[in-house]
Amino acid sequence: MQEQSPEPWADQPRPAATNVLGIVGFVLAFCLSPIGLILSLVALAKPPRGFAIAGSVVGLIGTIVWVVLGLGMFFGGDIIVKAFGLGADHGIIESQLNSYAAAHNGEIPADLVTAGVPESARKDPWDHEYKFVRSDDGKSWTLTSASFDGQFGTADDAVFTKGMTQRDVSRVIQEAIDGHMKSRGAAPPPVSTSTPDAAPPAGEQKSE
Repeated sequence: MQEQSPEPWADQPRPAATNVLGIVGFVLAFCLSPIGLILSLVALAKPPRGFAIAGSVVGLIGTIVWVVLGLGMFFGGDIIVKAFGLGADHGIIESQLNSYAAAHNGEIPADLVTAGVPESARKDPWDHEYKFVRSDDGKSWTLTSASFDGQFGTADDAVFTKGMTQRDVSRVIQEAIDGHMKSRGAAPPPVSTSTPDAAPPAGEQKSE
């Protein structure tokens, strides 16, 4: 009886198994870390698990970085928005005070309401009332925002005075942010406001 010869492909090794989901998760872990992490974790249920394990590690690290950067952008962006709001309020208030003084022989009004400052500009971006103080001679003034902590007399107060240039205003706002961030042990973001200098009363030039 003639023996049957084995099929020619019978002795050939089978191709190694692959985990396509693990490979996809590993690749995405470098660019879309949260998605890559999820896919890699799912792929751990199927061998081989090499790419799935690597994708899980890379995806986890990348996701943590995404979260940290996202929180930093969120809180940093909020600070910048409030800084611009503070600068805008100062511009509106100084303009109204200058207009009032020009119409009253250089006399500064007793309060912001008398100066005609809109209600929206009488509170800072943190929804705290500005502290407005007129000098004894009625020719100058000080405007203070309690800013971040809502308490006057702390390191993050923003204190504006009559005749400040835009550079002075930016410096005051940056110092308030510095004081706030130092109290939290964080590095402050650089901020520059872009509100124009308020027009001085007739016959009076602003100091540079």
